[in-house]
Amino acid sequence: MVALVITHPGLFVDLPIPARKRVEIPLEFRRKRVQNGRFKIEIELPPVVRQPLMVSYGMGTDSTALLALLIKMVERGNADAMPDVIHFADVRAEKDVTMAYVDKAQRYLKAAGFPAVTVVSKFGRGTSKDDSIIENCERLKTMPSICFGGKSCSIKHKADQMDLWTNKWLPAQQAWAAGLTVLKLIGYDAGKADMRRSTNPGDEKYTYCYPLRDAGLTRPDLTAIIAAMGWDDPGKSACFMCGATKRHELVPLYQTEPDKLARALRLEAAAMRNSIERGMKMTTKGLGRNWAWREYLEVSNPEIIIALAARYGIGTKDWLIYKDLMAKRGDLAAGPLTEPEVETCDGAFDDILAPLP
Repeated sequence: MVALVITHPGLFVDLPIPARKRVEIPLEFRRKRVQNGRFKIEIELPPVVRQPLMVSYGMGTDSTALLALLIKMVERGNADAMPDVIHFADVRAEKDVTMAYVDKAQRYLKAAGFPAVTVVSKFGRGTSKDDSIIENCERLKTMPSICFGGKSCSIKHKADQMDLWTNKWLPAQQAWAAGLTVLKLIGYDAGKADMRRSTNPGDEKYTYCYPLRDAGLTRPDLTAIIAAMGWDDPGKSACFMCGATKRHELVPLYQTEPDKLARALRLEAAAMRNSIERGMKMTTKGLGRNWAWREYLEVSNPEIIIALAARYGIGTKDWLIYKDLMAKRGDLAAGPLTEPEVETCDGAFDDILAPLP
């Protein structure tokens, strides 16, 4: 059993979550044909259909604090704060610390009587040529789309996988048949980076809710909440080759998972070579979008480049070919680019960065 230690009870605020709707279904309307993946099936609706509550769990600090606050709300008697499902999309390129946190999160949730984390993934089902998002990038000789100013990698490998699972989930099918949406909680905080994300209210299937942001909670608040629960803080959740990685995060990655940093550098070199060899105008300068990981480390920490090259290989041949071609085709070079402002790709349901007021 995991003890829930409350050292600062004032931290556990009630989150502004919409009341979950309920619809009474007359007997003659309880048999419904619904879409179930590619096929239609017949389901039976209960006398009362309640709007399902889903948490999009990124396995990072924000969404972990969101779960902690929901637990305290349920303990105070708010049964509507109990999620029906907690989703984590595994792209098989997370840092080791994130994947090690899965078991911890399961123990915390079980101790609180909450549902276990449901892990969904595009990979491992026999429907993909690759076994991870990094293998997909390596095969195509490209980088995650965030490096080019997009977020299709997150939508394709995270949001879409959650949606595919939900399309076959009976509570969602019943809700949709009754004219309700699935209420989805997304753990964006009220910090500057997350405030730049759009506030998409949802569509005919989902109502999106951002309770941490709406409560005005920032990262320091959330780390304090996790500590007050007696939980370990998972930290930032992101792929090890994510384009939203900050410069100051590269040395810690080297210190904890040097093989992953080397693999990311090999990907950067191969992708940049592939781009310039295609003769198209460059739309990125490297894994940092407006900066290359390799070039930054060559200046700030050349000993890391030397060590990684000697032990793992970092795509030096590809990088030199890219630099040589770039010197000859300077007209293809990218101009100034905006670096990704988001901290992770979690919560990919909002693909647009909204301007700050």
